[in-house]
Amino acid sequence: MSASTNLIVSFLIPDSGTTSNWRIDSTFTNYSGGIWFSGTKAGTITLPNTSFNGGNLIGYFRMLQGQGKKVLVSMGGATFDLINAIPNVTVATNLADSINFALFGASTPSNGWSGVIGDAPSTTPFIFDGIDLDFEQQSAADVNVMTTFVSRLRQNLPAGKTLECAPEIPYFRSGFPKAFNGNGTAYPYTNFNDPLSSLNTTSTNTLFSVNNIGLFDNILIQFYNQSNDQYPGPSPTYGSSFPYILSQAAYLCLSSTTPGRPKPKIAIGLVSDSSRSYGSPNPWPSASTIALPLWQGILDAQQIIVTQRPGTVITDWLHGLMSWDSPLGQTYLSAIIATPGISIPNNQYLYGGQNYSIPVTLANPGWDSIPYASTPTNPTIYYYNSIGDASSNINYIGYSSNSFTIGSNIYDSSNNPLSSLTYTSWKIYSPTPGNTAYDNGNILPSLTGNSYRLYPNVPCFLEGSKIRCLVDGKQKDIPIELIRKGTLVETALNGYKKVERIGYCIVYNPRTVERAEDSLYRCSTEKYPELTEDLILTGHHSILVDHITDYQRAELIKKLGDVYITGNKYRLIACLDDRAEPWGESKEYKVWHLALENTDLYTNYGIFANGGLLVETMSLISSMKKTNIKIIE
Repeated sequence: MSASTNLIVSFLIPDSGTTSNWRIDSTFTNYSGGIWFSGTKAGTITLPNTSFNGGNLIGYFRMLQGQGKKVLVSMGGATFDLINAIPNVTVATNLADSINFALFGASTPSNGWSGVIGDAPSTTPFIFDGIDLDFEQQSAADVNVMTTFVSRLRQNLPAGKTLECAPEIPYFRSGFPKAFNGNGTAYPYTNFNDPLSSLNTTSTNTLFSVNNIGLFDNILIQFYNQSNDQYPGPSPTYGSSFPYILSQAAYLCLSSTTPGRPKPKIAIGLVSDSSRSYGSPNPWPSASTIALPLWQGILDAQQIIVTQRPGTVITDWLHGLMSWDSPLGQTYLSAIIATPGISIPNNQYLYGGQNYSIPVTLANPGWDSIPYASTPTNPTIYYYNSIGDASSNINYIGYSSNSFTIGSNIYDSSNNPLSSLTYTSWKIYSPTPGNTAYDNGNILPSLTGNSYRLYPNVPCFLEGSKIRCLVDGKQKDIPIELIRKGTLVETALNGYKKVERIGYCIVYNPRTVERAEDSLYRCSTEKYPELTEDLILTGHHSILVDHITDYQRAELIKKLGDVYITGNKYRLIACLDDRAEPWGESKEYKVWHLALENTDLYTNYGIFANGGLLVETMSLISSMKKTNIKIIE
């Protein structure tokens, strides 16, 4: 089963009396600019073989990213005053743009904000992996402002970045933002065992209504701070209402109709520090005490859900666990997940880093003992034609030295300068394989080692593949290499759309026994009855399907970071489809791909190949930024 560690490193809040100057509380060294930070030093997780070096926080974060961990920032908190901080939709729009620009490197208006720099001599802004919205004390009057803010954040959030939300459970179901009910105020649950069939999932234009909830990737529900019956744990003290609340929340996520977005999932929020004072749990249950009752509550919720949604599996709606008090939370959650007899996805969200055994102040958030790591110097980046070559560390096509910038100071294997690289988009194989695609000119995350191995990122059709088009008013299958900008292509749900970008590249097919992502795969007419002739795809190209297995879901999350949907179909990459078989010789092939007109740069389409197999197009943003394709005009 795949695993991810998501570190949420404190709260983005406005300076007193302003809606334009914000800071990340208690975490960052002083920084000048429209966005500023205070505090002395911070950390989020204890790592082996590291040493405290006095405050190279950003270098520490870059190292965490290099190890595959995600570093997120939170926004809000129990005392966050939304009405004064974000008083209207204009401020909401500008704030969303500033956050995307300064924290995620998006090409949105900065509104005076600037990126986070803190690991001299580097002058490269640090790019966070996502943001968590933690709103706990709001009213119905804020709904329009919040839907504007969240929609704008999602609209311009760069690919691969996550948008999470961590509501208290009363707000999720019945208060702000309104979900099933419409009263607009928060109150404790009174009807825990309402049947799912009675819940209203047709309301719209509230933050958690079915048309908006998919703006979030995951919902990290705070099950603490309520009564003991709402918190998972051994009966009779805990948990009598937990499965009902969990099933209702999961049902809402499964009912999402947000256009072009996968359905969000739930991470169950727990308390990991026995010294914390909460309304619940009281008393605090240890990991060994809570693990099996928690899993039974999840199973009970699943049984309720399948009464309304037959065929649903737990991993359709459960993403993992969340906890305050990292690094205590990491130990606590890991112990629960490792308990024999349970199968909770090992995706952990760890908040804050606070250790409440000592006083917590702005100057001393309780992170002094958390180790840091020095930023590595003088890295070497090696470039390969394939993941196979990168794995074997053979046949590199070039290298860069003394830089974290992809494509700078390039030399061939004979140390002759190169003006450019064959490919424009890459993935990391070593030291830690990653799923993020990096373009030439991007800055790689800092690592504990001193070298990278990169391989190309290419999802495509083999030349000769036929795409269903409209030519002179008639449906016709056209070889992809003959298609040009303006050709009308039939889509599965949106009629005919014009080709906006089409192009090709040369890829090396590493013909191995392994089902490598960068190999070519044959979809045969015997295994795919929709086809009229065999179709050859790269292993990273998605076939659109109605169902995926739990194994495929886990592997998709491992390889892509999430499970994605185009239209109403799952994207199943060819290398994970058992029906597709590795194909061809170990040599170079020409492959093609296309992107269709769309007002949403991040949305793609389902199209028909070689007679009728439904496969994905690229999104326009991917065709412009994340490919190695030479565009044909």
